[in-house]
Amino acid sequence: MDTLTQKLLAKVQNLPEVNKFRLSGPDGLRTDYFGLFTDKGENIGPAVRRGYIPHTTENDVVPMAIAGVKAFDENDIDNSDQCRVNVKFKQGHIISIRPGKSWERSIAGSDTVFPLLNIHAVYGQTFRVNFGIYRQQCTNMAELRGVSGNIDLRLRHTSGIKHHIQETIATMKEAVNGWDAMIDYCKKLKAIKVNTEEFLRKLYPEDSINSLAAKTRHEARTRDIIERIQREAHQLGEPTDILTEVDGWLLLNGVQGYCQHDKSRRGGEDMGHFDRAVAAFGDADVVKAEKLILSLGV
Repeated sequence: MDTLTQKLLAKVQNLPEVNKFRLSGPDGLRTDYFGLFTDKGENIGPAVRRGYIPHTTENDVVPMAIAGVKAFDENDIDNSDQCRVNVKFKQGHIISIRPGKSWERSIAGSDTVFPLLNIHAVYGQTFRVNFGIYRQQCTNMAELRGVSGNIDLRLRHTSGIKHHIQETIATMKEAVNGWDAMIDYCKKLKAIKVNTEEFLRKLYPEDSINSLAAKTRHEARTRDIIERIQREAHQLGEPTDILTEVDGWLLLNGVQGYCQHDKSRRGGEDMGHFDRAVAAFGDADVVKAEKLILSLGV
């Protein structure tokens, strides 16, 4: 058994299994609702209907995670012991896999990135699997829509989930093999220059502001994005006068960083760093920002 698989199994073997049991009403009244409970009797997530199919640790999550680490391991034999596999159980299975040093790439200078595979299998929510980029400069976990190597899959807990999980496993290696294409795309964004004012005006149109509170939120959001870009540019030793023009890579990460770290989310302070990153995957603002950069860039 390879090193990465051993690491993964050591971390997940004690995670609980979750099963579905019918809930009773007052005086034992039969209901059409079911509860999700671990093998230790702990209630997980909200009540569900009959058609809800809970995923399992042994048959669903572990095979998917093994497929991910094997996809990295086949191309990273000498550095497999450096792979980071983070596992936790918080209302479900949350796993992130980041491979060894040989996978690190520079977009420009010290601005480096790693590939990152995320499995966010939380009960009562959509089962999500993402393959994207971890940017060390700002701890952003980003997905990119303009390149084929990206994965952002959302699986519902219905009768088809087992089939979709097997399909997802089959795409792991294909996604990992697209890593170099993803880096080329990031460098393409880096080479694009965008007018900052025009970009922000089109990303967040002022004609949608219809109250003083909305105006205050709009101004705070714009300030947060600009300050984030300037801060990251300063840390990288790049020009910080970005009020008129900035490269597409810094600009996209400014919006992504805002959506991941600063944007108001349901769950608020209870959300951890990884939960916020997952919530930002596919964020409409980030998707729109990427398209705008490509259309406005010179």
